[in-house]
Amino acid sequence: MKLTKILINAALFSSLLTNYANASGYSSNLTSTSALANSYAGSSTGIHDASDMFFNPAILADINNSQFVASFSYLDLDVDIDNLKKNGNPANGSEISDAGEDAIIPALYYATNINDKIDLGLALTVPFGLATKYNYDWGAKDESLENKIEAYNINPNFSYKINNKLAIGFGGQVQYMKSAFLKNTDFGGAKTYAQDWGYGYNFGLKYNIDNNIKFGLGYRSKIDHKFAGYTRIKD
Repeated sequence: MKLTKILINAALFSSLLTNYANASGYSSNLTSTSALANSYAGSSTGIHDASDMFFNPAILADINNSQFVASFSYLDLDVDIDNLKKNGNPANGSEISDAGEDAIIPALYYATNINDKIDLGLALTVPFGLATKYNYDWGAKDESLENKIEAYNINPNFSYKINNKLAIGFGGQVQYMKSAFLKNTDFGGAKTYAQDWGYGYNFGLKYNIDNNIKFGLGYRSKIDHKFAGYTRIKD
């Protein structure tokens, strides 16, 4: 197959978390910089590039020859916490400023034609991945000092073109997730490591009304994880 297009995209994403509850959210939502640049509008119809297969595998039917897309997002995560309370009373300890850990989040996509009806694609993404690190004397040190979670998703896809207007697509998901959490205890710092493999699926359809009007619908299943790991305690 002739590789006709190689795309390398990059984006800067800044996120500000201002309270403790929001700091527990770990969805990066940075699977495609080309889609992000357009606020994800039209992603299920394949108007951007092969990275749209994340939202709808049926878009592979409209990609000619082969295409490789490398997407890199720089996450500038800012976590500020003040006025922290414990059991309704002000907590003792320092306030938190810029506890978020910055990160580069990659995503790789490859799409190719098998014949006039069948197209294949592979998506390698990091759909979840955030980290925070707090001062050792902050008010909730017994609850959390460091948090890190990462998920790596392997997603092979294929599409079948029923006719010149309608295509369907299906895919399978294999996801590896790992985490590390550190908190203070009476015996010292307790750091817990855990990991798990999870599985899911995705499917979609795409209908071209004409060259300018397209309709797309995609679905990604949930992936359940049951973590197993161990805890180390250091003085």
